[in-house]
Amino acid sequence: MLTLGNLVANKSTFPSAIKSLADYVLSKGLKLGIYADSSRAIMICEIISKSCFRAVEYWNSAKFSYHEEQDAGTFPSWGIDYLKYNNCFNDDIRPTIRGDMHPALWAGDWGNSWRTTNDIGSSWIR
Repeated sequence: MLTLGNLVANKSTFPSAIKSLADYVLSKGLKLGIYADSSRAIMICEIISKSCFRAVEYWNSAKFSYHEEQDAGTFPSWGIDYLKYNNCFNDDIRPTIRGDMHPALWAGDWGNSWRTTNDIGSSWIR
């Protein structure tokens, strides 16, 4: 849910908000991670035909907006320790476009895992 562009927790799922959950998890000596995407990564995937297409009708709706930088500040304010970020199909802000040439030389300082394959589907179809 978004309020003025800020992410807010679903009150029925997280009645005390994410910050309270993060504080509780930290008090147990654990760390809390969260999943997010670039909003450009919204796709509908059809596993049987193994085809993916962008949900353009959603992108053009009022629900869609770009708040990556805003969200990047929200997660640490909630006490989130780890972010799994889906940035697929996002050619708009590639590191080389931003001037960050040779990501292989610096990205290891910021990330510690990556995937080089398609999404995993719960199917026996090959």
